[in-house]
Amino acid sequence: MPIAPALNNAAALSVQGVGSQRFKLNYENTYLDPTVIKSVVLWMTTDGGQSWTSYGEDSDCESPFPVQVESEGVYGFRIVYETKDGVMGRAPARGDHPDMLIRVDTTPPEIQLISAPFGRGSEAGALVINCNATDIDLGDRPVALSWSPTAEGPWTTIVNGHPNTGTYAWRAGNTAPDRIFLQLEVTDAAGNRTISKTTRPIELNGLAPRGRILSVDPVK
Repeated sequence: MPIAPALNNAAALSVQGVGSQRFKLNYENTYLDPTVIKSVVLWMTTDGGQSWTSYGEDSDCESPFPVQVESEGVYGFRIVYETKDGVMGRAPARGDHPDMLIRVDTTPPEIQLISAPFGRGSEAGALVINCNATDIDLGDRPVALSWSPTAEGPWTTIVNGHPNTGTYAWRAGNTAPDRIFLQLEVTDAAGNRTISKTTRPIELNGLAPRGRILSVDPVK
């Protein structure tokens, strides 16, 4: 798998994720009259700019540029123009930085719903949902949780866009029934998604404080 090392400059590019080995690069020409363009060549690096290869030419010389790579990994790209009168932009050399870094990631996250005990202490009255998610690039807020009265849904959102902290304390209040199913959904930075659901219902009885009538005393 091609892996790009960290770029050694203060303005290092962020890596943009795509969930397919086929994608399109949007580009623009801000300096030339489009009618004088002879070719648009795409250059590619898989090692952060230490080496470059010519990917090919855009047949119509117009954005976007269709790309297909052979495997997952991090790819860097630069565009070079050539005009009809023979003027050509400089091809990237060793050490040149890409204009764009793309992480091709087609592997869904690995996730697990671990447990959902009643909270204690400061989390008393909450259902503490413990889960695990791993991926090469999950992004900042990949986690969504939801509940349903049945294993088939429909699902009601508990939280969406939650950080991958491994836990979430849910105060159900009066919105949920006494028995529910939980669903964990994790979407990585490339858009790959994995869903996990509880196979058995979770009892919410006792989650909220309740009283119990013990006896009666007559009043005279």
